[in-house]
Amino acid sequence: MNLVVADSNGVDYMQTDDFTLNLQYGDVNDFELTMTGVLEPLSMVYVDGTPYGGIVDKRCPQSTIDGESIVYKGRTMQGVLASKIIMPPSGSTHFVASGDANNVIAAVISMVGLGDIFEAESVSCGVTLDGYRFYRFVDAYSGLRMALASVGMRLSITCKQGKHLIQAIPATTYGQIDSEKVFFKFDCEDLPINCLVGLGKGVGLGRAVSVWYADLVGNISQTQTLFGPFENSKTYQCTSDDMTTLPAKTKAKLKEYQEKSAAKVTLPEDTDLDVGDSVVLSSAKYNIQATTQVICVAVKVDNGAVSTSYDFGMPIYPDEED
Repeated sequence: MNLVVADSNGVDYMQTDDFTLNLQYGDVNDFELTMTGVLEPLSMVYVDGTPYGGIVDKRCPQSTIDGESIVYKGRTMQGVLASKIIMPPSGSTHFVASGDANNVIAAVISMVGLGDIFEAESVSCGVTLDGYRFYRFVDAYSGLRMALASVGMRLSITCKQGKHLIQAIPATTYGQIDSEKVFFKFDCEDLPINCLVGLGKGVGLGRAVSVWYADLVGNISQTQTLFGPFENSKTYQCTSDDMTTLPAKTKAKLKEYQEKSAAKVTLPEDTDLDVGDSVVLSSAKYNIQATTQVICVAVKVDNGAVSTSYDFGMPIYPDEED
């Protein structure tokens, strides 16, 4: 496995197989690289034919009694997308897109000015977005992930000869058939906090208060559906917020409580998943079945040996304004 290095204009100037790369993308998008050779500032690095790559934003040299060394750090290509904001068009509150998902990706890439780095797949993926309304001022990576997830797709980024091909592909679900054995440890939260009382600025009758409820499947509203011993309430102190910001913060916090179930998953070594794919956790003996998503992929490349691990849970997306 070779690491290719390009300058800030995308022109390759180095290739090596003597490197160590620790990279993660998904809810976290960064990398650390050690290698022989000296990199130019703002170099781009990538492993051809994979999603592994990024831009060197930081050089960290050190001098010790043992000699001099340097670590290069930066954003993955997913992190480059995450550092760009989808701005609403002039005169509009939101960017709204329709059409084949790959065409929508192309429109976003053009909008955020990354056409020199990313090449959107020109062939139709066959799945259409119909008037999808992106969150206001959402970052491009989160926005595209959310848009594609709404139609059962996920984002794929693969470097091919220095150009990062970006496209929509179907999200897969692993563990649906008996041969796909998934070993796991699952903490299933059957009754998380389902009533959250946000307490904001003020005192007494003048204090800002916002109350939100969740139902048994995690839907959040201001209508209570669980009562008596099944009401699980908590207060949320937001003493610097008034009623312009308190409701959104309280709602977002209650949403976090719905995602407290935790899973540790062990998959076969040859399993190939990506951010946005899902894994089914099931036990016929205890009548439990749950689905968890891949929210982060961690990759280590050390002198040609590659190891991959996954973090599972619910994706962390920005909160829409109310």
